[in-house]
Amino acid sequence: MAKAYNKHVKPKRFTEGDLVWKTVLPLGKKDRKFGKWLENWEGPFVVSQRIAGNAYRLMDMHDEELDRNVNDKYLKKYFPSIWGMQE
Repeated sequence: MAKAYNKHVKPKRFTEGDLVWKTVLPLGKKDRKFGKWLENWEGPFVVSQRIAGNAYRLMDMHDEELDRNVNDKYLKKYFPSIWGMQE
């Protein structure tokens, strides 16, 4: 059964300097004021260090480190769009 499950699992690997989105944590503690319109992801953040056990140290865009490590299952790759660029 594990072999069938692992066939569809795609491991996430981030390197130092990658931009990532982070899910809004802790899960289940969201403000119900906006209901389904509340944001699910926040960021972007920069990966500053990879830690054993698929955890990562993150920094915001102002070079301030987050106080907690984040597991890779709560991260996804951030791809800057051309629409957000201002000349």
